[in-house]
Amino acid sequence: MRAHSAPGDFGLGGLVVAFGGLLLAGIGHEASHAIATKAEGRRVGKAGIGILWFTPVVYVDTSDAWLIPAQRRVRVNAAGPLFNLAFAGVCGLAALVFAGRAQDLAIWLAVANLVSVAFNLSPLLEFDGYYVLEDLTNVNALRRKSLHFVFGDLLSRPRRPATRLERGFVAYAAGAVAYVVTMSIVVLTGVPALVSGTLGGRLMPELVPIVGVVLALVMATLLVMPFVTEVRAARAARE
Repeated sequence: MRAHSAPGDFGLGGLVVAFGGLLLAGIGHEASHAIATKAEGRRVGKAGIGILWFTPVVYVDTSDAWLIPAQRRVRVNAAGPLFNLAFAGVCGLAALVFAGRAQDLAIWLAVANLVSVAFNLSPLLEFDGYYVLEDLTNVNALRRKSLHFVFGDLLSRPRRPATRLERGFVAYAAGAVAYVVTMSIVVLTGVPALVSGTLGGRLMPELVPIVGVVLALVMATLLVMPFVTEVRAARAARE
């Protein structure tokens, strides 16, 4: 596979296949949530497809799943990321069979699905992985409660966590901090390299590193700011 391959490198046909692959991944993700919801005896509402930043977006109304007991609702929330993980595996196997641009495209689709899984498992964003964690712990508003406990209560009056729940709040907050730091490093180091590989030769050489750094800073800011905002809210609630 060529370094830093992007859909634009695959020609018009490759772009169509990449779009179709992302659409299939989105449909499979949402269909998995819907099937899991129906398997639990709940109703599935409306579904639709849209476009956001030239990328297909699929949605299915599975709000009725909130009436499922938390321990069983884990399967509903986990179904989407599990599909993307399986689809990434299928694309990876296809990459072993194909060669040339077809192989590059299969690898790109596999990586795109793995990125989707990682994104959905973010402990800071209210997506599938976060709700799985809420269901497993049986704690609603887990992020808000954890950050308020650690950055509000404990910082104001330091003490040893007294209960299992409080220890869980500390563990979650520590994981959230580690996630923000790790993903910020990945974004700040990886995005400029990705931009260089994708736009190199298509923009003025002087502009490529500037675009990469600016994009990395914007993405890192979008990653860090929700965390900073909630920490500030926790501190303000104690003052």
